[in-house]
Amino acid sequence: MAEAVEEEGVDYQVVLKEKCGELPKCAHLKEEYDACNERVLAKPNTAEKCTQELFDFLHCVDHCVANNLFAKLK
Repeated sequence: MAEAVEEEGVDYQVVLKEKCGELPKCAHLKEEYDACNERVLAKPNTAEKCTQELFDFLHCVDHCVANNLFAKLK
């Protein structure tokens, strides 16, 4: 049994979300969201919400996860 033993109970969706969020194609969207969030927090009265930046980042991560998740499932 030289094969690596997979841990029981690993949530691959969570693992993949973390890895996908760090990929260059998604990381720049996270940076845009973080910059927007800093702008919003710096202004006491602003209508900006950063919703689109968050949705763009989450879409990128979800797309990446969807392409890789089912290969990890048993």
